[in-house]
Amino acid sequence: MKLSFLIFLIFIYYGVNAQSISVKKGNEVILVKADKSESCNKELVFMIVEEMPSYKGGTEILEKALNELIKVDSKLKGEIFVWATINCEGKAFGFQIVKFLDKELEEKIISELVKLQNWEAGKQRGKKVDTIKNIRLNIRKGRITVLN
Repeated sequence: MKLSFLIFLIFIYYGVNAQSISVKKGNEVILVKADKSESCNKELVFMIVEEMPSYKGGTEILEKALNELIKVDSKLKGEIFVWATINCEGKAFGFQIVKFLDKELEEKIISELVKLQNWEAGKQRGKKVDTIKNIRLNIRKGRITVLN
């Protein structure tokens, strides 16, 4: 068995404790820190768990809500990466934008995501845990598409 596969299995079984994540943007490396302000366990926020946090009803429901709440300029085109912490109770907080497109649109997206508190917490070994999650949004033709 290859060592990398074995490490992957260990991550899946135990989860990955994510205090911060380095994200590369062009030549720049951005550090995304896990927000622990409203976490259930201030010592441990996971990045990878057996069951990742998900929006209740699926990404289609989240996408529909965002498109109903936010008007997007049809000339804008690109991706926005939003990171958030979803705690063990399913509360999303600590939203951070990593890939930038349009400051005004990003502020609207974060403002609406803060209100859309309809998340299922991530689970590790059957227990609900605090997890940092990436929400990838594609902006095209005046619409927001949730890609994950």
